[in-house]
Amino acid sequence: MRLSKEKLVLGCIILLGLCIFGSQISHAKTVPQISKTTLTFNKKDNEAKLKGKAKGIKKLKVLYNRNVIKTVNISKKGRFSSNLKFSGYKDVILCGLNKSGKEIVTRRKLSSKNYASPKPMINEIERKNGAIYFDVNVNENSTLIFYYNGKKIYTTRMNKTNSHDMTVAFSDFNLTNDSKYIFVKQKQVGKKISRAIKTLIPDEGQSIVSTYN
Repeated sequence: MRLSKEKLVLGCIILLGLCIFGSQISHAKTVPQISKTTLTFNKKDNEAKLKGKAKGIKKLKVLYNRNVIKTVNISKKGRFSSNLKFSGYKDVILCGLNKSGKEIVTRRKLSSKNYASPKPMINEIERKNGAIYFDVNVNENSTLIFYYNGKKIYTTRMNKTNSHDMTVAFSDFNLTNDSKYIFVKQKQVGKKISRAIKTLIPDEGQSIVSTYN
């Protein structure tokens, strides 16, 4: 059965209208979201690079310690990138905003586990023959830094062949009687240096078997 020209035109108009209406519904159902966020550190431990993707939002508000430290624009491709400055190890909170500046998406939290190096684990410390020995558990491709009296006294780089459970030894020449403690930090590439571990220094010929973390 042949359709009349009028019915054919009417059918095309209805079909076009349904397509437009469906497109509007699909657009209206876009759920605002923040995804694929990264927060990396380079040489300075108070300067970070924030990157990620966003959908259905116009701007990103960044909070640290309950204070707004940056407002970031979202590109037309739904991406954002910005440099941040903050000190400490508190949560970084990301808030998605609409064009009116109202929050329209669930806040995204980046804890220190997302951006900071983990603390090394020290199992035993021994002092003998003018040297001090640390039995430690560390991560691959990281750097261990030892501090005494607020000064850096020794640094060693871990790699895939000497990482995890290992012994680090160095001279106790710089260990005076001014302090009974050594502080140890770990630094991974792209992450903030870890919090310090406070370790007691044993006397000559003695060792301390304990877990510091």
